[in-house]
Formats: sequence, structure tokens, C-alpha cells
Amino acid sequence: MSKLFVLPIFPESDYDAFRREVDQALPATHGQWREIYSAMVDEAVKKGNVVIEIEVRFAEFMAFCVKNSRSASPQVILEFVQFKQNLWAAG
Repeated sequence: MSKLFVLPIFPESDYDAFRREVDQALPATHGQWREIYSAMVDEAVKKGNVVIEIEVRFAEFMAFCVKNSRSASPQVILEFVQFKQNLWAAG
């Protein structure tokens, strides 16, 4: 049975801000992150899973945090991705 993965994708121009403010454990460069991310997506797809990529821009993510009184964190990025997916699905 396939699973649905809804994953954040960071624009290269915003990557350093995410790394600095949200998760310093992210790889040092966007290129390194992209290689790891692409391998993860490829593996999920090979297993028959569906992957939806949601672009997360730093400014809109931080606005979401402020509006919802949340501190920026990897978990809140996932919540923001789910929020954006729900908006997209609602049309």
C-alpha cells in the first residue's frame, strides 16, 4: 500500500535563513541538502509512494509563525506544509 508524503522544499535563495533560524542541523549548503532530499524522494517513489513537494519560502513561513504564535522549528515547518497543502486542496 502506498503512502503519501507531503514534503517541504526550500528555495535556494531562502536556504541560509532556514538553516540559521530554524535548524542548524541542515546540511551546510542548499546543494548538499538537495542531494539528500532528492535521494529520499527517489527512494519513496521507488517504493510506490506518492510525494507532494510544497515550496516553503522563509518570509511566508515566519509570517505563519507570528500569526499562530509559534516559534520556528522543524515541526512547525511540517505544520506549515500541511496548512499549505490544505489550502491547495481546497482550491
